[in-house]
Amino acid sequence: MTTPGASGAWDRRGQTAAAAWTWLPRLCSLLLLFGCVSGSTSAQHTEAVQSHVYPLPLDTVLTATTTVLVKKGWRVQRSGDQLGTNWRPDASGAASGYRVEGEAVDAEHCRLRVERLVATAFGPTSPSSSRGGDFAGNGAWEGADVQSTLGDAPGGLVPLPRGRDEALEWALLQWLDPKAARAIAAADARSAPDAGADGTPASAPAVACNPEVDVHPQRQLILLGDVPGTKEIPAFIGALACQAVRTGLPTVVALELLRMDQDWLDTYLASPGTAADRSALLRVTRSFTPAAGSNGSTAVLDLLEQLRLLRNADLPLRVVAYDEPAGRPAREKLRASTLEHLRRADADAFFLVVVGRDQARTVLRPGETQEVAPLGWYLARWGLEPLALNPRSPGGQRWSCSVAPGAGCGPVVVQATGPAADGATPSVEFSPVPDAEGFRGVYSVGPLTASPPPAL
Repeated sequence: MTTPGASGAWDRRGQTAAAAWTWLPRLCSLLLLFGCVSGSTSAQHTEAVQSHVYPLPLDTVLTATTTVLVKKGWRVQRSGDQLGTNWRPDASGAASGYRVEGEAVDAEHCRLRVERLVATAFGPTSPSSSRGGDFAGNGAWEGADVQSTLGDAPGGLVPLPRGRDEALEWALLQWLDPKAARAIAAADARSAPDAGADGTPASAPAVACNPEVDVHPQRQLILLGDVPGTKEIPAFIGALACQAVRTGLPTVVALELLRMDQDWLDTYLASPGTAADRSALLRVTRSFTPAAGSNGSTAVLDLLEQLRLLRNADLPLRVVAYDEPAGRPAREKLRASTLEHLRRADADAFFLVVVGRDQARTVLRPGETQEVAPLGWYLARWGLEPLALNPRSPGGQRWSCSVAPGAGCGPVVVQATGPAADGATPSVEFSPVPDAEGFRGVYSVGPLTASPPPAL
């Protein structure tokens, strides 16, 4: 096995700063796009644009929006987290302008709402309002004392009911978050009347998946609540990944293996998978030691071999490690940040994230604070729309290593969480609404059996 190169770790802050400086060369393209956007859009497109969360600080997004509006000839006033333009008159005596409202999700994420305002004469202009006369006539309203959309409309005019301006919101999204915009555009194409049911290629190689799972993976982010240290759940993960890639659907499997081992995993996945390759992987990685816990089990190693075979069949599959060492400060937020970066870089793929059941939750429990929030909550808060699945099993055993001195490792009992839907047949059941902890469905794998760490 060849020693991998330098770690592929990324610096989020540096990336954000660098991205901000690359925007200006694209400004002309955005302005052209902004001027040409027209036509109807689907409800799915509108929802995706209006609910989008930018992976950028609010001040950065508002500054960029200001630049766009100024380049389009508007005067812009900022007040707190709002932007307002001047009112621009037209030949009929009406006026129009933009109002932008920003909402900080946290220090590195925000939402944006753009409204197009129109003001028109509601009744006779007040004789005492010189501004109304100037506005409708010689344009003196455009002088030094310009009213903005953050305040009242020009004298004699009344704002009409206003709505969101999807054209500008879409243009900004394409400029500031182009990968997300391409994913939305691809979803639009798949939902067109002449598109297939899920938009996946029909000519993918024939691959047998064992076990077969009655589910049709889509381009979404799945959080699979895990019970570490079992044989059945890694086998189920392999079946889901197999079923996705055999349709040609780009698939990413994110495992709770240490991120520092990513290069070693890539080396193994690209290898012939011989006994020597497997032994070398176990010697150099930290994810498959007893100290790493139950995530690096023999069953997970077998899962890697199954994924290796799928990759080597030229199927569109990636395997990523996203875990951090236990005790790392802000560990769940850091792990969620790694997944966010990967998801935004590949927003049009099926993402299967394997994470401990308690960290798959997308909702805080009563009394739970953001400081100890689960991984799933961060992904939901950052607008990635994770679909969390709760494990359901009639019980069994899993392999566990106790942190208590002298306690050692071994099988421990797993309490039943409900009967399998159809005996031991793996299955998935989705729910139209999330439960109290944010889970949108359950998956069943039958009775659980323990899987210890692999032996060297």
